[in-house]
Amino acid sequence: MKPDNSTYDKTEALFIALKSAVTKEFELKKRLGQNVIIYRDGKVIEVSAEEALRTTSEAEPC
Repeated sequence: MKPDNSTYDKTEALFIALKSAVTKEFELKKRLGQNVIIYRDGKVIEVSAEEALRTTSEAEPC
């Protein structure tokens, strides 16, 4: 069942806002030279902020 347009638009807007906030935080961590902890492929791992930024740039809404 496909959601109606208003629900889809809200979901897409929330995804964009979340992605923007996460990207902003990862950029800060990158400037500070800090690593971040992310969940990938069923595991919690520590990666450089630069690698995490590449991961978020590939993210798509579910």
